[in-house]
Amino acid sequence: MVRNCRLKIECWISGYRETAERIITMKLGYLELNKIAARWPAKAVAQFYFY
Repeated sequence: MVRNCRLKIECWISGYRETAERIITMKLGYLELNKIAARWPAKAVAQFYFY
């Protein structure tokens, strides 16, 4: 029972870590995109976001 609970917690933590990493990479990607977007005309950026 305790072992099963511990496994569940470990699963939850690893899943949480994966999600956190994904969010961080998304945020970094978003920041990079903004850096690139700063060099582009606004129209191109709008098209890029909406497609």
